[in-house]
Amino acid sequence: MEKNKNKPFWAAAAGLLDPELRKAAQNLADAIPQGSPLRTEGVERILGALKGVAEAKAEDFSTVAGVVTEKATDFHDFFAAVLGSKTAPSSEEMIKEIMRGAPERIKKAADPAAEVERIRAEIKAAKDVAELAKQELPPPPDPAATITALTEKINAFNAKLEGKMEKMKKWADAGKRR
Repeated sequence: MEKNKNKPFWAAAAGLLDPELRKAAQNLADAIPQGSPLRTEGVERILGALKGVAEAKAEDFSTVAGVVTEKATDFHDFFAAVLGSKTAPSSEEMIKEIMRGAPERIKKAADPAAEVERIRAEIKAAKDVAELAKQELPPPPDPAATITALTEKINAFNAKLEGKMEKMKKWADAGKRR
């Protein structure tokens, strides 16, 4: 119990880093293309299992190492949430949604023929947007370059985190003088 006496302090101090963790997770997820295998459910399961192991082991670590491990699992949570989110529905999804509501819209419309024309225009617009998106998509990034860039971002973040944790430790140690 003695080793965890300062855990609330360290947890609160590390909690101040949550906005940076969230931004780093967003940047990391943004660097992974939408069709990447890293965005699959299988990878999500593997990361979830690793997170579970880390959380269980965090209790055995020193106070600071345990808090850092818990913050790493928080990063995982932020990253998984962003990585799993879709940026926009596909044109097929948009068209299906339009078609699902179409019969009811036509029944309730004061002018059913005009409503049919509005529905046709919405479907055409969804197809046009999908076509424009296909034309303007940049070429997929080089996987090796993506991995290198992600590794550099993770290393830079870790260095920044270690620097902040070291400063907080010195600050806390300075407060222990009697």
